[in-house]
Amino acid sequence: MNLEEFLAYLNNGAYSVVRYLLVNNLTLQDRKNMRRVSRTTNSVMLDFPILTTLHISTHKADLDYLELVSKNERLLRHVTLLSWDHSIHEILLLHDNIYMTYAQFWDGRYVNVERDLHQVREDEVLETRITIARPAITLWVGFARSQKWNLERNRDYMLVMNILPLLKNVQSVMFITHNFREMKRNPSIIWSPAIKMPHPVEHGWTKVGDTHLPFMSLYMCPELAMTVFPIKKPEHDIWHRLPIRGIKFFDALARRQAGSSSSTCLQDFFPKLASIDINHIPQDFLMSPNAGTEYKFLRRSTLGIRRLDLTVPEVRVHTAVEDVSYHASIKALTLPSASSLQYLSLTHVIKGSDPLSHRTPLQISIGLLPKLPVLSYLVVAGGTTELDELRELAEAIRASQSLQELFLGAMHLENGTWKTVLNTWKISRALNHLQNVQIDGVRDTSNAVRGFESYTKLFTRNFGPRSLLVRWLNGEHSMYPLYSDRRF
Repeated sequence: MNLEEFLAYLNNGAYSVVRYLLVNNLTLQDRKNMRRVSRTTNSVMLDFPILTTLHISTHKADLDYLELVSKNERLLRHVTLLSWDHSIHEILLLHDNIYMTYAQFWDGRYVNVERDLHQVREDEVLETRITIARPAITLWVGFARSQKWNLERNRDYMLVMNILPLLKNVQSVMFITHNFREMKRNPSIIWSPAIKMPHPVEHGWTKVGDTHLPFMSLYMCPELAMTVFPIKKPEHDIWHRLPIRGIKFFDALARRQAGSSSSTCLQDFFPKLASIDINHIPQDFLMSPNAGTEYKFLRRSTLGIRRLDLTVPEVRVHTAVEDVSYHASIKALTLPSASSLQYLSLTHVIKGSDPLSHRTPLQISIGLLPKLPVLSYLVVAGGTTELDELRELAEAIRASQSLQELFLGAMHLENGTWKTVLNTWKISRALNHLQNVQIDGVRDTSNAVRGFESYTKLFTRNFGPRSLLVRWLNGEHSMYPLYSDRRF
């Protein structure tokens, strides 16, 4: 080896070492820091994934960041997850007499307690609360008003329109209503014991007329809607179909570009799409006659995907016709991906402690399992179930040889105990081919205690890499796989 060959050898070796360091050893934060060193290192770092998740919402902080990165094609080309957040600040913050109204509304139950304990007048307690709460509420009002300003001007829509052509590698899309990022960025909006008020970002919905509005205050006092707004055109339009704002945007844009709605879908924008997460969309938007074009757009978008997460809040069906309609709507949303779907999650979110008026999505899952030949992971959570329904689930799983993992959570067994369920499953051997079974946060048989219904929540014990519950079902372990937690 001569000198020239030796120098080339060193150069190639240095390249290999540096590439290995950049690809395997640097954390995401390291790469972000390296961008600040010089223009050269910034250019090099942009070849590696730095921004992989893009958050869209009507919150000012999200939109400011979106505007900042909107012109950087090299940064945006690595985005694989697009998250559209529908959460809204508590609408009481838009009230003209905000300090009195907000403090009085949230502290009404505390005022009576303190008045009785300390023998002070109610107005004195309220005035004290307002004084304590004023700095935080002032900050919250600013957030709420800036969000309303963004909604009125469709600032989120305009920014997404600009960056959409740059998002070539998006594989997952989430439509969610949980803005924990807003709280992390602004710790001062988190609930404070001194103020005795919850944080002002709502992720639930209450229907007022034909419009869904932020949950908590309207759920407790629906007539506030007219005193807070009052709702009138065109202001009313900014709240219209707010729980599906992101879906509405893609549906309208696709129809405008295609000239019709017969074949439009999310894949028109994201050809690599493999996963859709639809979180906290009220059931009205999933059932006739309210489903509308957005539901049909979503249904077409599930064609060919490998993962579907569907979380529906406050599922209530009052008639057999509504029940059939809701079940049919969920199945229609799932079946376009029947030949490709590997992961399915169906969750009913129950607000409050009583799940008895809500059904689980188990019946939907039982009907779907025979039609999903490559499904390997199933999640079912929320609501009330029965022993016979869980037996049906076991038989459906027996026939589904592709299924490898099962998760059941946050559901109440109406008749019998979970121990009976597990013994039935063990005898039937229907779940023996599964690699993992997890049961978490389920409720066992109720016991009357001093006039109240108390429930024991059960969770799966986990020891080792393989599920203890599976080993117990297969007779490989003698320890009962569930333990109880009475704190709930």
